[in-house]
Amino acid sequence: MKQRPILFSTDLVNAIIDGRKTQTRRIIKPQPEVSEQGYLSGEWLRKPFKVNSAHLILPTLQDLPIECPYGQVDDILYVRETFLPDPPHDGTWNNYMFDDGSGRYNYKALPEHFRKPEHCIYKAGWDGRDLRWKPAIHMPKWASRLHLKITNVHVERLQEISEEDARAEGVERDGDSWKCYGNCEAHKRGYTKRSSAIASFMSLWDVINAKRGYGWDANPFVWVIEFERM
Repeated sequence: MKQRPILFSTDLVNAIIDGRKTQTRRIIKPQPEVSEQGYLSGEWLRKPFKVNSAHLILPTLQDLPIECPYGQVDDILYVRETFLPDPPHDGTWNNYMFDDGSGRYNYKALPEHFRKPEHCIYKAGWDGRDLRWKPAIHMPKWASRLHLKITNVHVERLQEISEEDARAEGVERDGDSWKCYGNCEAHKRGYTKRSSAIASFMSLWDVINAKRGYGWDANPFVWVIEFERM
């Protein structure tokens, strides 16, 4: 069993905490070169997976023992999320805290009322300077509060997602419809709902990945990682 970090946005951390999110899809890099018949070729056979395919004349994804860089079944992912840093950097935590009367927090993924830095208190004589949210990428392992056990890993094309799996990605209900996460033309005209979980996930995916060239229409190969919160 190995432990690896994984980054989530604040909204998706809230989805994990709420129990709505039990899957995540991550772009495979580099993307496999696949023919119309499904056969692989090119650098992907050698990097970064170092797969020995010498005995395969026409290898496919299904033929190869692919190692996911995020881990295998039973491995642990510790979540990195937006947080407030501990200035001494000595392993001490709980210096910057949110206090709602029942508990203290160090993370941005909270009820809306407690996400603003002005609600933060410091118990060791803090004078109000340098209070800034730190990006998730900078969170040290010891500060992670969420640990996820991988229950399944496989590869698929993005558009192969099912309605059930789209719900497992943590998209939110909006009345009798689904939330639209994007700023598309329909959204600008006031149509802020989607008719299905897949359509909702499509808008969420494009917000995160379209600018990087891996939007929904590109239909990239993705790692599908299923997990349960520990």
